[in-house]
Order: sequence, then C-alpha cells, then structure tokens
Amino acid sequence: MQTVTVTKIIEDDYVIFKSEKGFGWFEMFDFVDLDEDDILSGNFETYGPEKITKETTGEIFEVSIEDVMQSLELCIEQIEKEIEYHKNKQSMIAAQNG
Repeated sequence: MQTVTVTKIIEDDYVIFKSEKGFGWFEMFDFVDLDEDDILSGNFETYGPEKITKETTGEIFEVSIEDVMQSLELCIEQIEKEIEYHKNKQSMIAAQNG
C-alpha cells in the first residue's frame, strides 16, 4: 500500500499524482470528488485496474493506472494525447453513423 498526493485533475477523468518515485497518472472509472492535494492510498506501481482509497473520506473507487515514475510534463503530454485520441475516435463514429 502506497500513499500519493493528487497533483492535477484534467477534464474530471484524468488525475496526475505525485509519489516518492515521481509522477504518474490514472483514468477514473468511478465518480469521486477529488481535489488537488488530496491523499490517496493503494497500489500505484503497476499498470491497469486498481481500487484506491481517498484517505479523508474512506471512499474506495476504481481507476486504471496508466503510467508511473514520469515527470509532470510527460504525464500532461500523455493525457493530452489520450484526450485527442478519444475525440478523434468519437468523430469517426459519428461520421460513420451519419
């Protein structure tokens, strides 16, 4: 079990966190009201689905850990690419459906 601090929230779905080893980010699957500087606990060292806990409220929620041990700038860049990918995918689906 590891604790991390929420550093930045992008479009409510993507969260950058800071750990002892650097920055990482995850995509949220459940809605939980997070703020910058919130303390979270869970397994932040492996990729994929994880259940993590918001320490101040005890709320447990599911996320997908996407990257760990990166710089803040690289995390932001990766999230921006992920958002762009999803926007392009939605546009292609809409074009196919008429």
